Amino acid sequence: MADVLDDLRERYEYGKREWQPTRSEAAIDMAYVAGDPWTADDKTQRANRPTVAPEEMGQYFNQVINQLWANPRGMKFAPRGNGASEAGARFYQNKAREIEYRSHAKVAYITAASDAIQRSYGFIGIEARYTSPRSGNQELWIVAKPDPDMITIDPESLSPDSSDMTWAFEEEWRPQSEFTRK
Repeated sequence: MADVLDDLRERYEYGKREWQPTRSEAAIDMAYVAGDPWTADDKTQRANRPTVAPEEMGQYFNQVINQLWANPRGMKFAPRGNGASEAGARFYQNKAREIEYRSHAKVAYITAASDAIQRSYGFIGIEARYTSPRSGNQELWIVAKPDPDMITIDPESLSPDSSDMTWAFEEEWRPQSEFTRK
């Protein structure tokens, strides 16, 4: 068991270390998005002078993000190989549409896209949730991850969408009392 925990700790630290330059740049990007490009040193040096930051990027972000709201994306299925059929693809397409509708997946997709547009990375999650407290049945839900800095993925993945990653960590903030209770 200790070997597994040591391996997890090493992977976590490796991922954090490798993602640090990207996250540092993302913090700078988000300062600009928030309209505050001045560092603390800049503000100190300009103590009695205005620190104007004309907001010029928002129009471009909004243009792309509003297009996503107007033309939402979703999963698509097509029959390919090994006896796949049009009827099977239609079945999976309908199931995916039902999951997306129930989950309000459009919000998750656009949250991840706007994070990617503004800071260069964003994530969505897929969770299995019980249908009711008394049921053993579960349903898939697509969920937004509004703080992508809480997720650390395998830095060795080569695919642009990280579909070839072999591990990931998701951090979560919660009060000590809730942690103890759960």
